[in-house]
Amino acid sequence: MSGWMLLRDHKIIDHGERQRTIRHPRSALGITRGQRVLLLTVDGRTKQSVGVSLEELAQLMLALDCVDAINLDGG
Repeated sequence: MSGWMLLRDHKIIDHGERQRTIRHPRSALGITRGQRVLLLTVDGRTKQSVGVSLEELAQLMLALDCVDAINLDGG
C-alpha cells in the first residue's frame, strides 16, 4: 500500500499546512535522474528521532536527486 506522492518531476507536492508540521517515522520510494531506485526509512517516536513531516521527507528525497517519490504506508 502506498501513501502520498512527495515529488513529481523534481517538484515537491504540497499537501497542506497540517502535513508540513506532523512528524512520524516514514518510508519513501524514489526514482533518481539516473533511474536508480531509492528506499529511505526515517525512524521516529524516540528521544533520538522524532520522525519527519511529509514536506521534510520530500526535501530529503529531493536532496538525494529523486525526480519522483512516494511516501509508503508506515514507517
